[in-house]
Amino acid sequence: MLNELTHFAMIRKDFSIAEVKTTRLTKSQAMEFYAEHKGKDFYDLLVNFISSRDVVAIRIEYSATDTEFIPRFRKEVIGATDPNKAALGTMRHTFGAEKEFAEGLPANAVHASDSRESARRELQFFFPTSKYAA
Repeated sequence: MLNELTHFAMIRKDFSIAEVKTTRLTKSQAMEFYAEHKGKDFYDLLVNFISSRDVVAIRIEYSATDTEFIPRFRKEVIGATDPNKAALGTMRHTFGAEKEFAEGLPANAVHASDSRESARRELQFFFPTSKYAA
């Protein structure tokens, strides 16, 4: 999966991989990470999936002046949330449903922050000593 993201970074030149960390979340950590979804019908599935295997957290850097980077990155690099609807060549299409790294919705192979606020919170979660997590 990291090779796929590195491939995108080399082609696009609008972001770079700054930090990578492999970890295994406890159920408690997974519950904290997905706290915003507590009470939703898919919450337990998310928690169980993300805590069932190693997680590769990747901090990417991009231009602070690019206000549309996150939605564009999610659409063009990550792909639609449902891997069966993700565009060919996106990460969710490549690693999506019935593939090695995912089982379809909501057991998704790739997560990407949906806003700068979410990114800050998620960076603090995975990279607490990073100057970008403040």
